[in-house]
Amino acid sequence: MTEILSNITYLLNAQITQHRNKPFLKAAMAACALVASANGKVTLYQRMKLDQILETQNRLAIFDPHDGINLFNEYAERLQNDSHSTRKQLYETIKSTIDCEQTANCLIQMSQTLVQNNHQTRDVQFEINALCEIMGAQSEYHGVLEERQQAKRFS
Repeated sequence: MTEILSNITYLLNAQITQHRNKPFLKAAMAACALVASANGKVTLYQRMKLDQILETQNRLAIFDPHDGINLFNEYAERLQNDSHSTRKQLYETIKSTIDCEQTANCLIQMSQTLVQNNHQTRDVQFEINALCEIMGAQSEYHGVLEERQQAKRFS
């Protein structure tokens, strides 16, 4: 009887933990989808890195990896179909989750992991810089966002 109660308690605690961390999962997959989609198409390398992130990051490892992958795929597909409005929605998802600098830095590091040694184009740099700006984090790509905004003003 004690073992049954212990199992029920364990399952309930796991569900509570998942419920509390669901916004972080959504924000992480949104940030990853934005960066991975910046070059136009998500690569196999990026998908493999995403799997590693889902399995090793403490706040994400509590979820079935398929939950994260399904969210990522949904966001990436929406970005391909309607980039502008989807990007705004994903930024809002991310902004609503940031509760401290550590969370912002964690999301930036995860999204950068998807592109390390793999096509760090200006579009990727722009996306990472934009994410940093909406989260109030520092970016190693300082200046790229400002250049892009100035270019839009003059075109």
